[in-house]
Amino acid sequence: MFPWNHENAKCFFCGIGGVGMNPMAHLLALRGANVSGSDCIEKPVLDALRNHGVNCFPEHKAENVNDADVFIYSTAIKSDNPELIYAKKNNIKCLHRAELLANLVNNSRGVNIAGSHGKTTVSALTAVIFDAAGLDPTAVVGGYIQKFNAYYKNGKSDWVVVETDESDGSFQIFDSEIAVILNIDTDHMDYYEDINALIKAFGKFISKVKPEGVLVYNADDENVKTAVAKYASGKKMISCSVDCSADYTALEIKLNKCSSEFLVRESNTESEFKITLNVPGEHNVLNALQAIAAARIAGASISSVQKGCRLFEGVNRRFQFIGKFCGANVIDDYAHHPREIEATLQTANALGKPVVTIFQPHRFTRTEKLFNEFTDVLGKSGKLILTDIYSAGEEPAGVTGETLYKSVREINDKAVYIKELNDIPAMLKQIVSPDATILFLGAGTISNLAHRIVETEEDNS
Repeated sequence: MFPWNHENAKCFFCGIGGVGMNPMAHLLALRGANVSGSDCIEKPVLDALRNHGVNCFPEHKAENVNDADVFIYSTAIKSDNPELIYAKKNNIKCLHRAELLANLVNNSRGVNIAGSHGKTTVSALTAVIFDAAGLDPTAVVGGYIQKFNAYYKNGKSDWVVVETDESDGSFQIFDSEIAVILNIDTDHMDYYEDINALIKAFGKFISKVKPEGVLVYNADDENVKTAVAKYASGKKMISCSVDCSADYTALEIKLNKCSSEFLVRESNTESEFKITLNVPGEHNVLNALQAIAAARIAGASISSVQKGCRLFEGVNRRFQFIGKFCGANVIDDYAHHPREIEATLQTANALGKPVVTIFQPHRFTRTEKLFNEFTDVLGKSGKLILTDIYSAGEEPAGVTGETLYKSVREINDKAVYIKELNDIPAMLKQIVSPDATILFLGAGTISNLAHRIVETEEDNS
């Protein structure tokens, strides 16, 4: 395995602009490695890497790899990528990004966050609380953390806070001093045979908790409880809940338009303390509770936990206000699973303004497997614009964006279908009132449109 701290090693990242790759590239560069990489197009994140001395190419070519010692790739990189072919042909050591990250985690005090939903927010919040407590963690997160002005934090202690990835099973190779399981939901069924196979994978993640380590888990999630019952025997466990008595329980929850307040009951110390969290939504109360539990296990004081929650400003693309269009507030959110969409819609509706939702489905496999669930949640969404499916590299399947629209339309007569993203602004001008909230949802290119219409509005004002 490539040693993480080896200075001057020539490391090439294929897909360096990806949210899972660019934090690792930054960290390696900051720790003395000679880092370069490529992506399919020019992106703003490449300039941030260049500022750290990283040579970035905005296209994939074999000659980019040159004389690299290590070639780092992700699951998104296909076998016919010219750089990957070159690396293998020239016997350059090839590492999946998860292997590189595991090398960092498994030789440190790993705080590994896993779950179908909320990983980015909880990983970021955990890192912010650890930082407020003076624990100075390294953090690798799949979203831009406003507090750190980056996707990562280059800490100097042995603590490493990581957002793991269950989509390709790679989270099963991480050793945890503190493991956090937020939820387990039907997703990534292109990789897993069924929900039982997914639960079994989480069981392997649990098995990698170190003998002296702790498992923090969501006691309100049935699939998580199944995984814990089957696979966590002999492990030290900490339960979290907003619905029942647990080791960490959230009480007296008050949901504000842009924040939440609640009381944490900590059973082992028999203490209660108030938390003010500067991100909205009931789902984020439970998210915060698990981050708080992880920080307390690591030795954070109650006052530093409270400080960290107050300082947390969220993560980009998680209910992020980005500006206005036609006088209406524009919110950008990554939600692309029915359960995530439902939670985000609840948060938007709690603002007390009319909501117009634009949703770009993500992946043919997900849309097909969860077709009925998508129909149900979008059927209750009110004013809705549905676009075509963002393939994420998948081949087209039987289901399309229009297929989903026709199903949704049977129960939601306020839904419209617009295949081309560039045609959406004209429709918005017809249906949006100045007092509305425009909610852009999806994990594909829909965020680009959200930012573009806001920028256009600002340029014309």
